[in-house]
Parts: sequence; structure tokens; C-alpha cells
Amino acid sequence: MSDVEIENLRTLVGASPLLVQWPYLPAGQRIRIDHGPLAGVKGFIVRAEEGALRIVVSVDLLQRSVAAEIDRASIASTE
Repeated sequence: MSDVEIENLRTLVGASPLLVQWPYLPAGQRIRIDHGPLAGVKGFIVRAEEGALRIVVSVDLLQRSVAAEIDRASIASTE
């Protein structure tokens, strides 16, 4: 763990904010959508900004790649 990460952790603990743990989601990670209208669809992460509640995923539909913005809580990793 770097000194910067340790200092960030100290700052967060000292501020006493409401913290919610989110898995790290790198671009390119394969995922499966578990909830919502796209449940069961597999794809990969295009963009997952830190702290954002929504992510952009790419899925293959009708031999085309389509990007969709969905809630982070709707997915599961396939790796």
C-alpha cells in the first residue's frame, strides 16, 4: 500500500463520511448484468468512473456492439 493510499484512508476515517464499498471495475473487465431489463446479458466495462453510481458497458447485440449506461449494482464479474 502506497503512502498516498494510507494518507487517503486516514483522511476518510477522520472525516467520518458514509462509506459504501464498491468493487474496483477496470475498463475491459468482462461482466454479466444480473438485474434490470438487461439481466442475463454479458459484456465488458467501457467506463466506470470512481465514485459514480452508474457505469457504461458494451454488449454485443445483432452482430453490433452497443453501449449502455447501467447501475453498478446491476452487474457481476464473469472473471
